Amino acid sequence: HFAVPFLILLNRNLKKHGPRLAAVASVLIFMRMLDLYWHIMPNFRDMNAIMGGGLHMNTIHWMDVVVPFAMASLWFAAFFYQLGRRPLLPLYHLLLPEVLEQSHGTH
Repeated sequence: HFAVPFLILLNRNLKKHGPRLAAVASVLIFMRMLDLYWHIMPNFRDMNAIMGGGLHMNTIHWMDVVVPFAMASLWFAAFFYQLGRRPLLPLYHLLLPEVLEQSHGTH
């Protein structure tokens, strides 16, 4: 979780191109979800066998895919709801007029 992403992100050219950086981030998120699945699901499957369920160890249930996307959707919905209710810029900051000038950031 640390060494490989750290070494990949040392590359300056990778960080300057948004699509490449997004691809690395997507792979990292996917691998994290796979890691969590690897650690959590065998325990639930063993518990299912104890309770008399018919779920086998090598099957993937449709809820294994839907629940992470549903949880992420709820999180994003709450995030964007809160984002819409708050200002994106500090309205009473002393340097705000200077930052909002047309010539700001040009050489």
